[in-house]
Amino acid sequence: MRTALARVPVSGAGLSWQPRKKSYTNAGVPTIVYAATPSQTHTTALFGHEVSITLAASQYSYDFGDGTPPLVTSRAGEPWRRGNKEARLTHHYEQVTRGGERRTITLTTTWDATTTNPFTGQTLTLPSIITTTEQSTPFPVSHLRIDLTDTADEQDGH
Repeated sequence: MRTALARVPVSGAGLSWQPRKKSYTNAGVPTIVYAATPSQTHTTALFGHEVSITLAASQYSYDFGDGTPPLVTSRAGEPWRRGNKEARLTHHYEQVTRGGERRTITLTTTWDATTTNPFTGQTLTLPSIITTTEQSTPFPVSHLRIDLTDTADEQDGH
């Protein structure tokens, strides 16, 4: 299987995050992360036989680029959607970025590989056989200002 794996282009798990363009330091506005593609299947030829390899992510490690320990989990996570009450994978930034400073999220994914031997029909799974690393585009971290008064427009000069 290692020979077959060496022949296929393994992609990352599809690092995704919300909000996309900017994150915030406010406690009620977390950065949500998830892996959009937690499995992938590749086909290659090995000794004249077609071999299909399925990769399933078994561990995700999210580094948020702010010096905090990474978030390590076996869950792919999911995006925010109205009405969805499932627990999401979140991070709260504590410091705003200044000037041109930006944060980058790095996702390192560990994959298990499963294939069927084309000669014997035996299914073989190799745990933690390969890792991939991918990064977000750099983004600023700001503090979201929320005014809940009837004079908020006047405070903003309107």
